[in-house]
Amino acid sequence: MRAVVTERVASDGTSVLVNVGNFSDTFEFTVASGTTTDATFTVTAGGLVGVLNNPTAVLEVNTGAGWVRLGDASTGGLLDLLGAARGFTVTAEDLQAGDYRLTYGGGGTLGVGTEINLTAELADASLTEFELVSAAPVTGNIFAASEAGPADERGTGNAAVLQVLNEEGIYVAVPPGTQVLGEYGTLVINPDGSFTYTPSGAVESIGLVDSFQYQLIGPDGASQATLNIRLDSPDADIVWDQTDLGADGTTVVATDDTDQASVLLAPRVETTTVNNAIDYTSIAALGGSDTYRFNVAADTTADLTLNVTSNSLLNLLGQTNFTLQQYINNRWVALTGSSGGSLIELAGLTGGGIQAQAEDLGPGSYRVVVSTGGLGVLTDIDGVAIIERTYLNEFVPSDVVLATGNVVDGGPGADILGSDSTVLRIERQDGVFVAPGYGGVSITGDYGVLTIQANGDYVYRPFLNAASLGQTDRFTYELIHPNSDRVEAELAIDIVAPTSGGSLAAISTGDEAPAEATVATLHADVVALDGLVGADVSIDDGLHAQMGRHGNGAAELTAEPMTADATLLDLHGDTVVLAGLDDPQGAFDSEDLGSIGSYDDAVSLPAFEDVLEIEPQDDLPSDPSSPAGAATVDHPDQSAEAIEIEAAVLIDNPLHDPWTNAVSHV
Repeated sequence: MRAVVTERVASDGTSVLVNVGNFSDTFEFTVASGTTTDATFTVTAGGLVGVLNNPTAVLEVNTGAGWVRLGDASTGGLLDLLGAARGFTVTAEDLQAGDYRLTYGGGGTLGVGTEINLTAELADASLTEFELVSAAPVTGNIFAASEAGPADERGTGNAAVLQVLNEEGIYVAVPPGTQVLGEYGTLVINPDGSFTYTPSGAVESIGLVDSFQYQLIGPDGASQATLNIRLDSPDADIVWDQTDLGADGTTVVATDDTDQASVLLAPRVETTTVNNAIDYTSIAALGGSDTYRFNVAADTTADLTLNVTSNSLLNLLGQTNFTLQQYINNRWVALTGSSGGSLIELAGLTGGGIQAQAEDLGPGSYRVVVSTGGLGVLTDIDGVAIIERTYLNEFVPSDVVLATGNVVDGGPGADILGSDSTVLRIERQDGVFVAPGYGGVSITGDYGVLTIQANGDYVYRPFLNAASLGQTDRFTYELIHPNSDRVEAELAIDIVAPTSGGSLAAISTGDEAPAEATVATLHADVVALDGLVGADVSIDDGLHAQMGRHGNGAAELTAEPMTADATLLDLHGDTVVLAGLDDPQGAFDSEDLGSIGSYDDAVSLPAFEDVLEIEPQDDLPSDPSSPAGAATVDHPDQSAEAIEIEAAVLIDNPLHDPWTNAVSHV
């Protein structure tokens, strides 16, 4: 299968007004949400004269905060540039959703009025819509033996008559070429048990099972069994139930995630500014002084800053005294530090002023006495007081601790993508999901903002709000498999209280829920090829999946034990797996930036390692994922695997129910 691609073409042009020199122009385009784009830009110089050499190209994307450079053709990387005498071509692949601009230019002997033309060819690949490239039919025989069980017993001389359950639910005789319409394809079956199954070719059928019931009628009654045909694909890592062979496969699993963020709290700080806190005139030798008083309440500390300036150019430093006092036991007491000096620190200000500071003042009443002497005849002194009070029993948000992680591969409960092309989408509003583009997508929750990338990486920033503590912000995302299966899961962010140290390291617990037991083994091997009697399943012109044969081309059957009564019927159902309902070579060669997960070798079919031997023919490469420029080989469009279902044996004893239903085993 491959993504549905929509082609579009745009153009741009400019005219060169000088004979010699460089030109530069820009072309803007958009990659829509839910797509990735491969872009090819062709720049040519028109007219009869002029050579366009020294080509340049720069690709940028708009992040909302401005243009960010993604690639420069002169340094390689995202952009590839191929030059020619009269133009050049620039290519860029797997561009995620967003707004882009290409700045291109060049120079050389361009004539006056030379027209420069740009043609943009944009191939938009859908992240959610896929089409089936091919679905080849598969052949087999329902009577043949397999590792899952012995061959069906058809009585003396194989005289039992085959009947198949038709669409009306009636068992009917099977003349040559009998057609039975299944849910996802058509079965053509013959009296000798040989059959051909042709899938309908719907991509939605990948991972499903088409089942057909049949019975053998003998002298002693009938015995029934089921042919199960599994529809698989090398582009999908499907998990099949090993006990219920008629159960549909599991393609994609999403597991809920939990994480933690925090809002850090700190004591409330309040700043008060008092103009003219100090205001006096110093008179010649007499000098002058003033006092500023302030209080610090209980459960509070304060930092005092006093900026003192004059109306002259004289330097107050060295001419001005500051005395800090506290009212203790009904009298003012000068405060000193541990060394006996003043608690006030002085620093010079531009223009000759002084800054006085006192920090960590506890509860009480304070005053600062400022005095000067030896200045000019008349000097006006002015002081601005700034008090920063810290309330030790009142806490407010000061900072946040982010939550970071990945919703897809977050721990033991990691999601199961089931395909390299599975896409992640996040719910933006009720029932509306969007696929992250370049830079991801941001979703505003109840208590913060989540930014999530296409690969599942996320960053959650809680609001700077104490009311968020103890709350949980919830976000829903979905995974969409190429066969249209979709599952939802939830990312829950708990906003927890900070630790006793006043800060909290980001804690990411990852996926807490255990993986579902039915998908614990991602590459469970299916054993026993039964229904494919005497025929190779054609993979393509270069590869064949070879089933067991004798040298004469006859079906290779498992030896069976002798039975007491040769007339007894022993009927065994079959399960056929169709692997390769697509052609991965039809898909994009480069990794889809809008998709998530790893891509296994398309020719290696993990679920069939024990039963399919893939052999390249001479002169053809066996690896369809070979790099560009290498010879390419189409790989499996359709392969098949049969799993035997053991049916009850019909016997003569009337005490036994001759119509016992089949029981399955692997």
